[in-house]
Amino acid sequence: MKKLFLWFFTIVLCCLWAIAGASDPPEELILTEECPVGYSIFGQIPAPPSDPSFNATDSDIATDATVFDDFSGLSEDICRMTWWGFDVYFNGGMQECTEDPMDFEVAFYPDDGTGKPDILNPLYTLPSVTPTRTPTGQLYGPFGDLWIELNRYDLVLDPCISVTEGWLSVRGISSNGEPQDCLFMWVTSPEGDFNMWYLVGDVWGQYEMNQAFCLGGAEYSPTYGACCDPSTGNCDYVEYQDCPQDARFEVDVLCEDLDPPCRATVFCEDFTYSLGTFTSYEAGDPAGWHWTQQQGNTPGSAFHNDDNVPNGCDDWLISPGGYTVADGDSLMWDQRDNYANYITYHGVLISSDYVDGSDPTTATWTELYTGAAPEDAWETQLVDISAFAEETVHIAFRYQGDYSDQWWVDNVCVFGVGGGPCGAYVVGDYNGSESFNVADIISAFSKLKTGNPIADLLCECPTGANPWAVAMDVNNSCVFNISDIIAAFSKLKTGSPQLEPCELCPPDPSPSPDGGDKPLVTPSLRSKARISTGSDAD
Repeated sequence: MKKLFLWFFTIVLCCLWAIAGASDPPEELILTEECPVGYSIFGQIPAPPSDPSFNATDSDIATDATVFDDFSGLSEDICRMTWWGFDVYFNGGMQECTEDPMDFEVAFYPDDGTGKPDILNPLYTLPSVTPTRTPTGQLYGPFGDLWIELNRYDLVLDPCISVTEGWLSVRGISSNGEPQDCLFMWVTSPEGDFNMWYLVGDVWGQYEMNQAFCLGGAEYSPTYGACCDPSTGNCDYVEYQDCPQDARFEVDVLCEDLDPPCRATVFCEDFTYSLGTFTSYEAGDPAGWHWTQQQGNTPGSAFHNDDNVPNGCDDWLISPGGYTVADGDSLMWDQRDNYANYITYHGVLISSDYVDGSDPTTATWTELYTGAAPEDAWETQLVDISAFAEETVHIAFRYQGDYSDQWWVDNVCVFGVGGGPCGAYVVGDYNGSESFNVADIISAFSKLKTGNPIADLLCECPTGANPWAVAMDVNNSCVFNISDIIAAFSKLKTGSPQLEPCELCPPDPSPSPDGGDKPLVTPSLRSKARISTGSDAD
């Protein structure tokens, strides 16, 4: 039975995952989970769905399987833990299920001297604990036609555990894989030393993987500052933990003192694990833009090396098209340089006639910026692009030279002023793809499950950088709830997905904290504190 389970699990992750490109989840769902605020001693965040290192490993008493991952360099006692994974069962195939509360066995082990957990002499064993379970809204898949939601588990240890290094195991306590008694699958992390042990029965296996978990100490001092919501451009002075995951937070800064000011994000590429939505074009001798972790803003950036090419390189890093500039928009990016004295040419350019995939040297470009970045230090550049209002544009970073300098570029964003006049939108287009389909229903339903269906879900005139955010009120009730999901799904089933635009509705009568008409928003339960891991810390 164990062999059958392990074989089936391998088929699920290796074969079905390969078809994900044909049915990717809405981009809105590709979030980033972080260690909770105050977890200062160890952390390995979960791999997002798009990360090539993503995997999930069965760690459950029902299958007699245990995952062990190592940690080191702890400076204080462990008083809190967080880990991430899937809750599933098998009934003719893998199914998502919900067991809440779900109990776990948690244990800490020393090393046996050979680089393996010494399971005969545990340091601490917690045979049955019940953590707090929080669905993250982040979907992974497809596994066939199935998308599975990532769950986060938070546990307070009382008393705290005193250990500086060793191995951690987390196993679900379930018995038969029924829907009400789920199996636990522990999700991997792209951070750490890539050393994990797996025990099934009495058979050991070692793998180059890391598991997603965070360890925290006892103390946490509240931190206050400016919290800028990039979807609206609104800013509030709040405690760090009350600032949503996707917001920008500056410690001990008032909103009016934010630099750069709080603006609505039109689009942003942070080059987390690749060049993302940007494309690289080589107009001269081959060299090209690449993704790198070296010297980049964590965890990665776009990079051009000081390549030695016979006739010099002319390389372009080009943004996706379809963005129409509005009055007040500005372009911001981070950059750094190495061997700046050898620079030939750096330019940031904008074009309204460039065609995706074509040779950029055949288009008309206007230079927004030229010059060298600081030597071995990051800086932020901000350029007003209002002069191109109402033009649909591409933005490019152009590098020319032969054995010149090294140039890093990161966090390329366009910010708008927020608000603004009404704009056209597709009703039901919840994820901004400019169409209405089943992906919008998946996205919207996931948001409802988290209890945070995005701010401003009134069917008022769409405004700001995300005009589709209000679009899911498909039944004109001026409220977004499960009845809208049902109505939208019914439309798709009948083959008539065209929806009528919302009528203008009165403001939500629920008062907001500042006395305005904006509806109350449930703060995100996710934190933004990224923690370096033991021996890998800078």
